[in-house]
Amino acid sequence: MTDETPEERQSTTIPLTGLWKNTSKGGTVYYSGSIGLAKVLLFENRQREEGSSQPHFNLVLGTKAKAKEENPKPGQNESVSQAEPQAVEANPADVPF
Repeated sequence: MTDETPEERQSTTIPLTGLWKNTSKGGTVYYSGSIGLAKVLLFENRQREEGSSQPHFNLVLGTKAKAKEENPKPGQNESVSQAEPQAVEANPADVPF
């Protein structure tokens, strides 16, 4: 524990975004938000074994889907796919930093 006051601790944090709780069609709970042009998704690590060094959650960044045009041109995709969130296996040894 440090000797910082609550005001000092607050001044050292930088809020990035808020996350909203969602439930997929398959019943998977996940959280989503955005940072600039990036979409942020947070999933529970379902492969985690109790007592392991694996993370409890996986944070995934992706690109935001472009807004759907009111009158799409012929041959353009007319719908934005809402894919079922997939389990993400993350190995801390694979992280490049």
